[in-house]
Amino acid sequence: MQAMPKPVTRLTRSDFAVSPVWEWTPDDGGHGNDESYVRPVADEVIPRGQFGQFLVAAVATLKDKTEIPACVVVTVEGQRATFTPEFVFLLDRQLPFVSNETERLLSRHTTHAGNRVVRWRLGVPLQGESQPRQGSVRRSIGYLVASLAIRVALRRLSRERA
Repeated sequence: MQAMPKPVTRLTRSDFAVSPVWEWTPDDGGHGNDESYVRPVADEVIPRGQFGQFLVAAVATLKDKTEIPACVVVTVEGQRATFTPEFVFLLDRQLPFVSNETERLLSRHTTHAGNRVVRWRLGVPLQGESQPRQGSVRRSIGYLVASLAIRVALRRLSRERA
């Protein structure tokens, strides 16, 4: 597949429909591409090898069981693979898997208060495997503390205005 590289931030759902696996491009020798550019991988599996990092099409499941398109970064080192949920697509806009803004927009879009991403499933398997991997999305302690601080500040502000 000889598609032109593009910045990660410009990937859309339709790009992942064309190729479910994207890899970072090497330095292009002065053509303007940097480490933020990716290109599609020819195969519809995640290649194994010495080392590779790939953006892979995925499906995110929300708390209310709605499924939306997503992207997971898969880092491969030999037979070992790690998975980092990267972003979800909401109306072709990339949103981080876990953030207050993402939760707010997902809640508004699905009309379910507190709706958030709880699980992910890759769209393709790793080379040599028959089933795509899946995992859960956990909020970090830092995220929970920040969320609580924001809620407290908003309540305080609304009481002061009343």
